[in-house]
Amino acid sequence: MEKLKVSTIANILASPIRDQWMVAVKQCGGRSDIPLSLINRWSKIRSAEHMWAVEEALSQKQDVPINVIKKWMYSGNKNYERAAIAAMIGRQDIPLEMINDALYYDIFNSLTTEIVSVVRNKNIPMETIEEWLHYERIVGNLSRDAKIRYKVAACGACCGKEATPEIINIIEDTLFNTVYSDIDAMIYVCCDIKNTPVEVIDRWLHGSGYVECCAAIHAGRMTNIPPEIISKWAHEFIDSGNDLKFGLLLSMCEKNPNVPAEIIIHALKMKNVNIYSTENALKCCYARNDIPHDLILACRDDGRESSTSEIPATVRREANKLANYLNIPFEKKRDFNPPEKVYKKCAGGIIITAHIPEDAQVRGSLSEKCRADKAEIIAIDDTYFGEKVGVSMYNNIDTYHVGDKVFIEDFDPCKSLCSTGFHFFCNKEDAIKYGM
Repeated sequence: MEKLKVSTIANILASPIRDQWMVAVKQCGGRSDIPLSLINRWSKIRSAEHMWAVEEALSQKQDVPINVIKKWMYSGNKNYERAAIAAMIGRQDIPLEMINDALYYDIFNSLTTEIVSVVRNKNIPMETIEEWLHYERIVGNLSRDAKIRYKVAACGACCGKEATPEIINIIEDTLFNTVYSDIDAMIYVCCDIKNTPVEVIDRWLHGSGYVECCAAIHAGRMTNIPPEIISKWAHEFIDSGNDLKFGLLLSMCEKNPNVPAEIIIHALKMKNVNIYSTENALKCCYARNDIPHDLILACRDDGRESSTSEIPATVRREANKLANYLNIPFEKKRDFNPPEKVYKKCAGGIIITAHIPEDAQVRGSLSEKCRADKAEIIAIDDTYFGEKVGVSMYNNIDTYHVGDKVFIEDFDPCKSLCSTGFHFFCNKEDAIKYGM
């Protein structure tokens, strides 16, 4: 979908209508055409409730000038500091001295997720990683928060590196040490290391703690594990009734073509028992054609004509997405035929007019909010800060222009009106009143 024009974003940020600022910030994420004047305006947003959106947008940009990031970082203003850290994420050109200063002066505000996001997948020398790991020996006594900060930085800097014995020791000595239980959550990214020996993954997978198991999953995603090993682990967890580890194992194998079909089939049959396993099993099916289509469709729809399906929503949506991707024919749910024109309320009260195609799935009725998996935008009743466009009230990201054809690939086929889809009303007055 086409994002808002830069001029529209500028108009929103210059407006006193604060409840629309979130739209402007979210529309900037991942774009290289946003001028520095607008970037500076983001960091001046005084409302703390908008700062998370500022950080999200900045973390997707890769072109904020280094001198601007430095200015924000050393400003002494917490909002500016948070903007600086977000702008450093994913960048390979951030000087090591800036990262060291951010650690020393705690510009990260002891937020371990931000520390890892900044240092991961960077070419940080091993000597620096060792220095962070043993920083207390260099400078003397450190506060507990400072110790954790440097330990997290050391582990995060391992991301993307080859799984040498040295790297494995750093992970095991730090992340598996209960003294630093605060950083357990960082296991989800710290162990994205390449080509970890299978025996190490096996040791972590069969460890007593959840942390070790998560380490195995992330390391396994970046390692080519033979199918007989995957099968062995899967049967161990199935036979022992360890549904959690079975689900995590399938999560590890999402992009691994070596997963035996029997393992995926077993997980798909557990759709009402083990949500995590079934959802991850569906994600393993995109690059293969040996999984029976009826099992996939059974995860999409259990035939219950009620708002509460026995199949969890995440499983239904993933199954519908997969069925569309694999072009599997399925019965389309269409509760009624909507009128020629339907209406949707967007950000700023803009009303868009759409047409629902005859082959679209439709849930709802003439007198209530409805959902469809397809729509064609035919009119927009007004301009949104100078642009003829509708912006989703739900995520502030999806945009609608006249002529757009909308398709919701993960449409939820259940009868519930509050799930995925293109939401609309059959009566324009109902759309106008929505959310008031």
